[in-house]
Amino acid sequence: MLLVAGAGCRALLDLPDIGESAGLVEDSGVPDTTPPPVLPVTGSDATPAPCKAYLPAEGFYNYVPLDNTKRGREAVFKLVNNGTKEDGTLFPPESIPGEGAPSLRAKLTHKDATTWVFRADLNKQHFTEFTFKTSDAVGLQVISVTEGLFSTIEVKATCSPPVDLLRCTTMVGGEKWFGGAVGTFAFFGNQGSFGATVAFTIIDDMGAAPPSVGGKLVDSFHIHEDRSFTNQVAGTQGNDYWFSKENGLLVRAVFEGGDIMSGVVDGGISMTPAPNLALEYKGRAGFILDKLEAEPFNPPADAGGDAKKDAKQ
Repeated sequence: MLLVAGAGCRALLDLPDIGESAGLVEDSGVPDTTPPPVLPVTGSDATPAPCKAYLPAEGFYNYVPLDNTKRGREAVFKLVNNGTKEDGTLFPPESIPGEGAPSLRAKLTHKDATTWVFRADLNKQHFTEFTFKTSDAVGLQVISVTEGLFSTIEVKATCSPPVDLLRCTTMVGGEKWFGGAVGTFAFFGNQGSFGATVAFTIIDDMGAAPPSVGGKLVDSFHIHEDRSFTNQVAGTQGNDYWFSKENGLLVRAVFEGGDIMSGVVDGGISMTPAPNLALEYKGRAGFILDKLEAEPFNPPADAGGDAKKDAKQ
């Protein structure tokens, strides 16, 4: 849940494909049904610094795999025995980007002068959408996240108060802060709720070169995010993001969302038409922006057929 977009800092490119043959099928614990804590955003001892608004250009952006020979993978498993054992995939595993696609596509839209939406289609079966708030008083904040998988699973989360992403501090390596969200999920007509706590850490890349996009080094904030879920979703996610210091655009991402379970355990909620059905999501991927310039929503009047077709997507 970005389900996705949660991924750890492990060596993504060395990970096997998702599936039992890859050794990723394992017994999992029963999700905790304790009411979720929602932590307020808290500061650190970092020295305050002048804020800025982060507002990337509208348009389409394409992201390519970090290694095209080892693409990301994701799958949704069915859980049985009160959510403690996998019983095969509910949907066939998908690659990230989708099979045969050279890149995944993202659409960035300005809702108003301070609010913008970033929607990434990881493949034909999975999208994730972030709504951001920005100003020179708050920096960049997340106010909501929506996710859809396999035209069946829908996840919605609201951050109240908004979660700081690029903060009004020095933003130096080692700085940490926290946020929280509450949300709902639905699949096959069933519904449930969850809470999430998020811990952010700015990573000092120890002199390593920043991400290179189109032959240009992009000065970036490297932020690691750890998420944990409670209530009727259980599990953890880890993400690493690189955001442009100039405008807040996502430049690079690595995520791992493993053993994220949602559903009913011991009759926790009423589920129809699939009583006591629980699901588990596993996904791993890494990708980087292919060029800094956005593709416009509306191509020039003399653009060819392919350009006009792409602009409608």
